[in-house]
Amino acid sequence: MKFNPLPWLFILLLLALSFWARRHLMEEQHLVFFCEAGGVSLACKTHWLLEKVFYASYAVGYVTLLLGGLALLARSSLLGQGAALIGSAGLVLNNTEYAAIGFLLGLLVLARAQLEQYRAKDRAGQ
Repeated sequence: MKFNPLPWLFILLLLALSFWARRHLMEEQHLVFFCEAGGVSLACKTHWLLEKVFYASYAVGYVTLLLGGLALLARSSLLGQGAALIGSAGLVLNNTEYAAIGFLLGLLVLARAQLEQYRAKDRAGQ
């Protein structure tokens, strides 16, 4: 069986995008000052949205934890990938408490699903 790198690449891509957003949209001082002074631009709107979603509430962490738990109970690789994707963004963008648990649960479900696929292909080949 060939290894399916696509879910893992999506997780790494979103992780890189989250690092970029944190560095260039959340921690850039001149952008923060411009937006707080009443600046209206796409960057300011994105900054405001990221601040409300990731910094002001724990919604991302709760959603990640819920998806990770559901993925573990249902053994669904799709839910596991969702938990890992949302959890990776939550880990980078200061929503770490619950996002870390959901992220790890999602990774475990993804790894288990790929191992089960490998074993099924191996049994069919024998």
